[in-house]
Amino acid sequence: MTIVRYFLQILIGIVFAALAGLALSPFFAAFTEGSGAPYLMAVTAIIAIIIALSANIRRCFGRSFLFLGVAIFVLPLSTFVLSGAVVNETINAAAEADRGFAAAGGVLAGGLLTGTAAFIGFFAGSIFLIVGLVLSLGGRREVVIVSNNKR
Repeated sequence: MTIVRYFLQILIGIVFAALAGLALSPFFAAFTEGSGAPYLMAVTAIIAIIIALSANIRRCFGRSFLFLGVAIFVLPLSTFVLSGAVVNETINAAAEADRGFAAAGGVLAGGLLTGTAAFIGFFAGSIFLIVGLVLSLGGRREVVIVSNNKR
């Protein structure tokens, strides 16, 4: 039975790793020149699978939701890094006379993309973090009520 549980937890880890890799893909695209992104995705997958291995399935889902929530919550930062790299490439590729317009357009477009990612990342990331906290920390708690009936 434990083999089935570990297989299921690894499968959950792979699914959440793919979703977290999708959320972190702007960051991976900004720092890699060509072939580096698959290695960063593999590192993300290994971290997600290690996080998913836990005592039971509920905590596995909780930790996986926490990992995905953090990945989505930092989506504005990764979009900001990617837009900075794109603006740099655009300014370097533009002609000497058009560099000012390229900088202004790149900054405006990067700001709009970062703002949109901030809106999505804040709300979706908060939802996933709250679900992860409830699943990780929730459960059965024993409450003992002690009363003092001296009159």
